[in-house]
Amino acid sequence: MLAITENFSFKILALFLAGFVWYLAKEKRSEQMTEMSFSVPIVYQNLPSNLQIIEESSSLVNITARGIGFNTNEVKAILDLENAIADNYTFPLTEQNIVAPQDVEVVRVTPSQLRVLVDQVIEKELQIVARYQGQVREGYILKSIELIPSMVKVRGPKSILSPIDSIFTNEIDLRDLNVSVDMVVERLFLPSESINFVENDPFTHTVKITIESIPTKVRLDDIAVYLKNPQFDYEINPRKFNIWLEGPTEMMNQLDKTQMFGVIDLENYIPAPNYQVHPKVELPEKIKILEQWPYISLWVKEREFSKPEATSFTQLYDSKGKAVNTLISRFSR
Repeated sequence: MLAITENFSFKILALFLAGFVWYLAKEKRSEQMTEMSFSVPIVYQNLPSNLQIIEESSSLVNITARGIGFNTNEVKAILDLENAIADNYTFPLTEQNIVAPQDVEVVRVTPSQLRVLVDQVIEKELQIVARYQGQVREGYILKSIELIPSMVKVRGPKSILSPIDSIFTNEIDLRDLNVSVDMVVERLFLPSESINFVENDPFTHTVKITIESIPTKVRLDDIAVYLKNPQFDYEINPRKFNIWLEGPTEMMNQLDKTQMFGVIDLENYIPAPNYQVHPKVELPEKIKILEQWPYISLWVKEREFSKPEATSFTQLYDSKGKAVNTLISRFSR
């Protein structure tokens, strides 16, 4: 009796633990082996950095596996491309390509083979082309659109990137524009998902938009003739001329005929009876002379020039309003 009761509490604990282990083993045995079918993405390993996969017959592998309560996320399909070159491959897919927990049995893998197109990766600079929509304000024209900088470097498969020479911006809205502006390009559109910018965050590109008003033609008659630097006596005929001008509408509207004149510089004319001369007209840069008529007939005489009365002279002012220190004779009818 003493032997039974000796260390009684420890004996009870041992019996409890033995029963618990027996229960777990029984439960484990009672679990049934399950078979599951599921899909996993293909993981490519060791692909050389100068190569890129541009086409594959399937991006998923369907796996049928047998096991006891396993997690499908622990199962992976692996394809090692360490020795690949730019080429078109057909790889067999078997249980050897599947990585799974030790107690999981891979029963079936589909598809049984995988076609993969591997291409060389190249870098290339592409011309940036601005896309735009809308019309500038009436009376104005779009003279130019310039991208700054005008090129961008990209990286991608040789077969896709080689024939591509340009890349497009987001659409730029020109509606109602009547002045030249600079805008930041919001986006550059890559021509293929397999092409990427060399920089992860491409530098900012600016589009420079030049707007000009539609040219207007204006005829001005009876423009006065001025002569300067006379060395000899002279005569001219006629004493006025006409011009056709073309330029931006707003600039043409600001022209003041009373402030316009043509200048003949006599300094280098030697005595001769019949020079045919177009007086020089000073105009803003954007205004051009389309036609000027008639020629001014100039007769430079043998007699040296003698200064007439001061009342027949005036000063010539340049385009900035500064007086030119030369006496000029003005002829008018």
